[in-house]
Amino acid sequence: MNPRAVLFIAVLGLLFAAFAIELVRRRLVRPEYVLVWGVMAFGTGVLAFLAGCAPWLMTLSGLSYQSLVTLLGFLFTSGMVLTLTVIANRQGKRVIRLTQENALLRMEIERLRSTPAAQSSPAEDKGGDA
Repeated sequence: MNPRAVLFIAVLGLLFAAFAIELVRRRLVRPEYVLVWGVMAFGTGVLAFLAGCAPWLMTLSGLSYQSLVTLLGFLFTSGMVLTLTVIANRQGKRVIRLTQENALLRMEIERLRSTPAAQSSPAEDKGGDA
Protein backbone atom coordinates (compact mmCIF):
# COMPACT_ATOMS: atom_id res chain seq x y z
CA MET A 1 0.00 0.00 0.00
CA ASN A 2 1.12 3.54 -0.68
CA PRO A 3 2.92 5.01 2.41
CA ARG A 4 0.97 8.21 1.98
CA ALA A 5 -2.33 6.28 2.16
CA VAL A 6 -1.13 4.39 5.24
CA LEU A 7 -0.27 7.67 6.96
CA PHE A 8 -3.61 9.20 5.95
CA ILE A 9 -5.59 6.25 7.32
CA ALA A 10 -3.55 6.23 10.54
CA VAL A 11 -4.12 9.95 11.06
CA LEU A 12 -7.86 9.50 10.45
CA GLY A 13 -7.95 6.73 13.06
CA LEU A 14 -6.11 8.90 15.59
CA LEU A 15 -8.36 11.90 14.92
CA PHE A 16 -11.41 9.74 15.34
CA ALA A 17 -10.10 8.37 18.65
CA ALA A 18 -9.29 11.90 19.86
CA PHE A 19 -12.79 13.06 18.88
CA ALA A 20 -14.39 10.17 20.79
CA ILE A 21 -12.28 10.93 23.88
CA GLU A 22 -13.21 14.61 23.65
CA LEU A 23 -16.92 13.71 23.56
CA VAL A 24 -16.47 11.68 26.73
CA ARG A 25 -14.44 14.46 28.37
CA ARG A 26 -17.20 16.99 27.67
CA ARG A 27 -19.72 14.49 29.03
CA LEU A 28 -21.69 14.46 25.79
CA VAL A 29 -21.32 10.69 25.54
CA ARG A 30 -20.95 8.16 28.33
CA PRO A 31 -17.73 6.11 28.24
CA GLU A 32 -19.43 2.75 27.80
CA TYR A 33 -21.09 3.95 24.59
CA VAL A 34 -17.79 5.03 23.06
CA LEU A 35 -16.19 1.61 23.49
CA VAL A 36 -17.28 0.33 20.07
CA TRP A 37 -16.06 3.53 18.41
CA GLY A 38 -12.71 3.15 20.18
CA VAL A 39 -12.41 -0.40 18.87
CA MET A 40 -13.15 0.92 15.38
CA ALA A 41 -10.49 3.63 15.68
CA PHE A 42 -7.97 1.10 16.97
CA GLY A 43 -8.85 -1.33 14.17
CA THR A 44 -8.41 1.42 11.58
CA GLY A 45 -4.95 2.18 12.93
CA VAL A 46 -3.97 -1.48 12.96
CA LEU A 47 -5.19 -2.01 9.41
CA ALA A 48 -3.28 1.07 8.30
CA PHE A 49 0.02 -0.20 9.67
CA LEU A 50 -0.61 -3.81 8.73
CA ALA A 51 -1.39 -3.12 5.10
CA GLY A 52 -0.28 -6.65 4.20
CA CYS A 53 -3.18 -8.16 6.12
CA ALA A 54 -5.72 -7.27 3.41
CA PRO A 55 -4.22 -9.64 0.81
CA TRP A 56 -3.91 -12.31 3.53
CA LEU A 57 -7.59 -11.86 4.45
CA MET A 58 -8.53 -11.92 0.77
CA THR A 59 -6.66 -15.22 0.29
CA LEU A 60 -8.11 -16.68 3.48
CA SER A 61 -11.71 -15.73 2.68
CA GLY A 62 -11.59 -16.01 -1.11
CA LEU A 63 -13.14 -12.54 -1.45
CA SER A 64 -12.09 -9.72 -3.71
CA TYR A 65 -10.84 -6.49 -2.15
CA GLN A 66 -14.15 -4.69 -2.65
CA SER A 67 -16.09 -7.61 -1.17
CA LEU A 68 -13.72 -7.75 1.79
CA VAL A 69 -14.12 -4.03 2.50
CA THR A 70 -17.89 -4.39 2.20
CA LEU A 71 -17.85 -7.35 4.59
CA LEU A 72 -15.75 -5.46 7.14
CA GLY A 73 -18.10 -2.47 6.89
CA PHE A 74 -21.08 -4.76 7.36
CA LEU A 75 -19.49 -6.38 10.41
CA PHE A 76 -18.74 -3.01 11.97
CA THR A 77 -22.26 -1.77 11.27
CA SER A 78 -23.73 -4.97 12.74
CA GLY A 79 -21.64 -4.46 15.86
CA MET A 80 -22.91 -0.90 16.20
CA VAL A 81 -26.53 -1.98 15.73
CA LEU A 82 -26.10 -4.74 18.31
CA THR A 83 -24.55 -2.29 20.79
CA LEU A 84 -27.35 0.22 20.28
CA THR A 85 -29.93 -2.55 20.67
CA VAL A 86 -28.44 -3.51 24.05
CA ILE A 87 -28.42 0.15 25.12
CA ALA A 88 -32.04 0.67 24.00
CA ASN A 89 -33.11 -2.48 25.85
CA ARG A 90 -31.39 -1.32 29.04
CA GLN A 91 -32.99 2.13 28.76
CA GLY A 92 -36.40 0.58 28.14
CA LYS A 93 -36.11 -1.44 31.35
CA ARG A 94 -35.13 1.70 33.25
CA VAL A 95 -38.13 3.60 31.87
CA ILE A 96 -40.49 0.81 32.92
CA ARG A 97 -39.02 0.71 36.44
CA LEU A 98 -39.20 4.50 36.81
CA THR A 99 -42.78 4.56 35.52
CA GLN A 100 -43.78 1.92 38.05
CA GLU A 101 -42.05 3.79 40.89
CA ASN A 102 -43.74 7.02 39.81
CA ALA A 103 -47.16 5.34 39.82
CA LEU A 104 -46.56 3.94 43.30
CA LEU A 105 -45.52 7.36 44.60
CA ARG A 106 -48.60 9.00 43.08
CA MET A 107 -50.82 6.40 44.70
CA GLU A 108 -49.15 7.08 48.06
CA ILE A 109 -49.62 10.86 47.65
CA GLU A 110 -53.29 10.41 46.76
CA ARG A 111 -53.77 8.11 49.73
CA LEU A 112 -52.18 10.65 52.07
CA ARG A 113 -54.29 13.48 50.64
CA SER A 114 -57.53 11.57 51.01
CA THR A 115 -57.04 10.62 54.68
CA PRO A 116 -58.07 13.27 57.24
CA ALA A 117 -55.30 14.80 59.31
CA ALA A 118 -54.90 12.83 62.51
CA GLN A 119 -53.65 15.82 64.47
CA SER A 120 -54.08 19.53 64.07
CA SER A 121 -51.24 21.63 62.74
CA PRO A 122 -49.12 23.78 65.12
CA ALA A 123 -50.33 27.01 63.45
CA GLU A 124 -53.96 26.27 64.37
CA ASP A 125 -53.07 25.63 68.04
CA LYS A 126 -51.28 28.99 68.51
CA GLY A 127 -53.55 31.19 66.45
CA GLY A 128 -56.76 31.00 68.54
CA ASP A 129 -55.56 32.69 71.79
CA ALA A 130 -54.53 36.13 70.49
